[in-house]
Amino acid sequence: MGSLFDVIANVILFYPRNDMKLKHHIAKLSELEWFRNLHEDPKYTSLIWSNRKIKKYILTSANMEPLIKSEKMQKEFVHLVQDEYKKRRQEFFYFSYLAKQMVQ
Repeated sequence: MGSLFDVIANVILFYPRNDMKLKHHIAKLSELEWFRNLHEDPKYTSLIWSNRKIKKYILTSANMEPLIKSEKMQKEFVHLVQDEYKKRRQEFFYFSYLAKQMVQ
């Protein structure tokens, strides 16, 4: 059931209109130094464009003004990106470990 939800959520998030909106919001945020530094970091660039939680956060229009104006919201967003990066790394190492176990 969870995987069906993931498929539906990904279809909605990859809807062309949302893709254009995501590009627009990222372009707007890229005018800000704090976001530009985060986005230009190779660890986070693809994560910002592909992670469902991060994309949903950026796509939510109500989050845009606070992200632009509120230092607190900016810090929360940076923490979200960093936390999602850590999760991705943990999953990668876990699956790498499992793959090695299967080979042996």
